[in-house]
Formats: sequence, C-alpha cells, structure tokens
Amino acid sequence: MAEEASDDAAVAVTRDRASYAEMLLEFIQRGVRPAACQGVGMARYGRPEARIHRILDGAAVSRGLTRWRVAAIVALACPLAYLVAAAHPQAAPPAPAAPPAPPAPQSPVSLAAPDAPEPPVPPSTEALTIRRYMIVSGNSTATRWDSNDAPDRFDRDALRARFGQNFAWFRKGGNEYVVTDAGILAELQQANEPQNQVNRRQSDVNAHQDVVNSMQAKVNALQHEVNGLQQEVNRRQDIVDRIQSAVEKDVNDELIKKLQEAIKQLQAGKTSASQDAVNRRQTQVNDEQRKVNDQQQIVNKLQHEVNDLERRVSAECNRRIDEILNSAVEQHKAQQLM
Repeated sequence: MAEEASDDAAVAVTRDRASYAEMLLEFIQRGVRPAACQGVGMARYGRPEARIHRILDGAAVSRGLTRWRVAAIVALACPLAYLVAAAHPQAAPPAPAAPPAPPAPQSPVSLAAPDAPEPPVPPSTEALTIRRYMIVSGNSTATRWDSNDAPDRFDRDALRARFGQNFAWFRKGGNEYVVTDAGILAELQQANEPQNQVNRRQSDVNAHQDVVNSMQAKVNALQHEVNGLQQEVNRRQDIVDRIQSAVEKDVNDELIKKLQEAIKQLQAGKTSASQDAVNRRQTQVNDEQRKVNDQQQIVNKLQHEVNDLERRVSAECNRRIDEILNSAVEQHKAQQLM
C-alpha cells in the first residue's frame, strides 16, 4: 500500500522509528481535530493504531526510546483511532423495508337479484262489472240497469219464450249471456234474497201509501164540495149587498127588476147553504186532513227505513251477483248470445 511504502521510506531516512511514530501521531492529531468538527473524512491516514504499531514493530528502534515511551505512543494512538473512526460517520444501515401493505379488502360485489316474475295483471274492475242483468224465476224478475248504458234492445218476451221461466240474462264487455244452469240460478236466488226482503218491505210501504192516498182523495173531494158551497154563499152575499145598496140609493125601476130576478134565481137553487154551514163543513175537512197527514208521516218514516236498508243491501247483492255471473262465464256455464 502507498502508506506502508511512505512509512518505510521515512524510517529509512530518519533511522528512528519511535521519533517518526511520535511525529506521525502529532500530525494525525492535528488533522483529526478539524475533521471531527467539520465531519470531513480522513481516509488518507488509514487506521492510525495499526499504522503506528507497524512502524514501532520494526527492527530498528531509536536508542532513546524506552519501553514506557513506546507504551505511551501506543496508548495515545488508541483514542486517536477512536476519534478518526468517529470523524467518519458510517452510513446508517438501510432501514428495513416496510412490509407490503395488505391488499385492500375488496368491497363486496353487489349481485343484482334476479328479476322477479311480474305478477299476473288482474282483470280491471270495468271488465268484471256487469251493468245489466235480469234474473227470471217464475213470475218474479230481478233486474239492474245502468242509466249510463245504452237503451235496452233485447226483447224480454222473446227471452222468456226461448229460455222459459227460469234463467238469467246479463251483459258483460259488450256481449250478452244467458245462464240456465240450475246450480248457478240457485246461487243467484240466494245472493238476491236480501234484496227480495227489501222489496217485500217496500211493497208493504207502498200498500200503506195507497191507503193514505185513498184517504187524501176523500179529503180532497170534501174540500171541493166545501169550496162549491163557499162560492154559492159568496154569490148570495153579493146580491144581498147590492139590494141593500139599491134601497139606500135612488135607483130606477129597471135596476130593481134585475135584482129581484137574481133573488128568484138564488131561491131556485138546489142548496141554500149559509156561511155557518160552510164553516162547519170546512172544520170537518180539516180534521180529516190532519188524519191523512199523520198517516203520511208514518209512511215517510217506513220509506226512510227501507231506503237505508236498500243502500246497505244493494251494493253487497250486486257484488255477489257479479261474482256468480263472472264465475259462470269462466266455467263455461253461460251461453253467449250471438
């Protein structure tokens, strides 16, 4: 190495290894101080302690060098080696590589649910609504007509002649059907029984109303008679008033003759009712009218009850009859008329 060759040449010239070692040590000490402060590397001096040991281990040692002097040089060289090593900060060992980040958890894949089958579309209410029907059972007929529907064009007598006294006719979706199945007709009769009860109550109310109407007709006749009597009384009173006026005034003979003739006509009349008689008859008529009014209030109350029952029963009966007739079409128990 260049350092060993330089040391060997210096020892050969000075012929004093100890003096050269001391000089080299002093020189190195000077160079280490600024380097330690400034952090400048001193690689040119190699390892000081090894270099001084090599110089001192040579065969030619200075006569003035004692063993204590050699030990002192070596002792000074050891801390110098420490200083030189400190002046050369070693590169810190590379930090261990950070462990690879764990893979980011994958977000759960949202799997779209399979499309549910679309539910069957229920038939519209309009399609199931039966606007017109006629249920014939012997002499009894139950019907329903829609005022918004077109005028009826079928011949009821022709249907009776064709299908007899027990059948059901109805119109649905622009088509006409007839049911003659005994089971279906029995269901229709059962479904319509609440309405039949309403109809029977309505018949009772109608009968009661007929009685009241008859009473009212009699009262009206009595009132007409009283009105006639009142007119006759009014005419007689008018003639009397005119005669009285003529007596009080100076009138000619011709006017007196006319008044006398009018009196004869009144006397020839079939009735000679007075105002008192008319008043008594009017009182009788008024009493009879009050009786009629009382009976009419009873009828009105009964009719109100029937109307309430009709509203409750009608909707349910019609709904049930619609179900039965629609079911008859689905079961092919309803004959479509062409």
